[in-house]
Amino acid sequence: MERIRDVNAFAIGCWLPKPWHEQQLLACVLSIRSVGHVETILILTVDPELEERLEGRIEGLGCQVWTFPEIPTDPNFGTMMRADMQKLYFWAVSEFYDKVVGMDTDIIFHHNAEELFKLPAVTGFEPRHRAIMKSQPPVSFGHFVYKPDWKIVRDLKEIIQEGFSVTGGWGHHGLLEWEGKEYHWDFFGAEAAAGYLYYYFYLRNKSNSVPRDVFCKCFKHYCGKMSRENKENYLIDMSKLIRF
Repeated sequence: MERIRDVNAFAIGCWLPKPWHEQQLLACVLSIRSVGHVETILILTVDPELEERLEGRIEGLGCQVWTFPEIPTDPNFGTMMRADMQKLYFWAVSEFYDKVVGMDTDIIFHHNAEELFKLPAVTGFEPRHRAIMKSQPPVSFGHFVYKPDWKIVRDLKEIIQEGFSVTGGWGHHGLLEWEGKEYHWDFFGAEAAAGYLYYYFYLRNKSNSVPRDVFCKCFKHYCGKMSRENKENYLIDMSKLIRF
């Protein structure tokens, strides 16, 4: 693959896909292609067999499948949590792309989303720190605009290797503090990507973020979460473009 600079891309994380994940992936790809032109759609995975299973089904849609080595996880993790741990690889395409719109497989596009590349290349919207009071994740990485950087991948791997605890969190941060009170790292997803990305970008590095209302308004205009019904409709309406 030739080295390309100053090129934008969409990246869909289909880390450890189940059959319905692959259906969502195809619907997501088709929705992107149906509403506008994007140079490249990257499909990121740690499943070594995904590219072979997709052969012929994404032909002509401008997709590239990038396969990475799976990050070892807690043996008690289920498939969904194991998959979530792999999100650090979103930042691993820095040699080729300068700005990327990253997303999970359950995103579907309604309008040409190339305008999203005009948003600042940040990790996502500002976190809801107060969400930890209700054991909810303070930040979501289901869809975001970012600048890839291999240094981030290396940093996150080191953090993951150090391990996690409900009292220390990631990076031996310690208990979380909000409005004068301390909280355990027991919010949903704290032991996976929601936790280590929150720690790295917002507690350790104090990253700048797009204000939540601006970010959500932009994404809400161009795309939405996929339901079972609209996933199936896309696969039916666009079935002539792919072979099942």
